[in-house]
Amino acid sequence: MISKAAYRYAKSFLQFAVENDILSKVFEDIRDIHNTFTGSDELRRFLKNSIISQKKKRAVLEELFKSNVSKETFRFITLVIENDRESLLPDIVKSFIELYNEYKGILEVDVFTAQKLSKTQEKNLNDSLNSYTGKSVILSITENPELMGGIAVRIEDTIIDGTVKHKLDQLKETFFGTTV
Repeated sequence: MISKAAYRYAKSFLQFAVENDILSKVFEDIRDIHNTFTGSDELRRFLKNSIISQKKKRAVLEELFKSNVSKETFRFITLVIENDRESLLPDIVKSFIELYNEYKGILEVDVFTAQKLSKTQEKNLNDSLNSYTGKSVILSITENPELMGGIAVRIEDTIIDGTVKHKLDQLKETFFGTTV
């Protein structure tokens, strides 16, 4: 669960980026920062550690990001640190991406398949989901051979499960769930 404070920081920074016509650059920066946080449990634990000084946290973040992000993005990171909210940075970044996607009408959809989809299947699925949701869909496809066939799609809190495994589980429940 993302805190209200993280959400407010993200919303303010998004508004700043929109007002200053730097949204695309800031989004690239935020996406790169998100990838850094996602790839490092150690960095996230470091930021949340209250024993480590702000000065040290700032030095580490400066080393990681100052030369890799725009001056506006780095100034935002500095502001977060100055307000003693550096532990919220991973959540702020995640909230920013969610707000950006909402602002741009983008919807991230998780797709689970038993085998790799062809480019044509992927395009057809993307087109169908664009039409179904009324938004621009970005697919995140995960292959899982245990599904045996078919696909499952997660759109926010809704799961549409058309996998063979799911159908077999339903059939098993029907056979063993009823008494003779």
